[in-house]
Amino acid sequence: MVSGTRRRTIERPPSRVAGVIYVAIGIFALGVAAFVMFFEGTLGAVTNFRTGFGIVIALYGAFRIFTGISMIRRAGKWKAPVVLNGHSSEPTPPMP
Repeated sequence: MVSGTRRRTIERPPSRVAGVIYVAIGIFALGVAAFVMFFEGTLGAVTNFRTGFGIVIALYGAFRIFTGISMIRRAGKWKAPVVLNGHSSEPTPPMP
């Protein structure tokens, strides 16, 4: 049980724009990983380093894409109307 003296922080709703930016960063990271993996002359002939570096960048890109998509989904849930006691919190349009 939370005591009354403890301060609670209010979580800000996620932003769709930030989610789209995360997805774009992830796609860019996957592109960089593909470049590192397929063009051997860029990082020299050390294949273990090049392979490991490419895998790390690819995992980072996949993580960013996943977090961006989940952020966009959470932002959509925050925008949905809340149903309390059988009544929607969405404003009703005025009668003509």
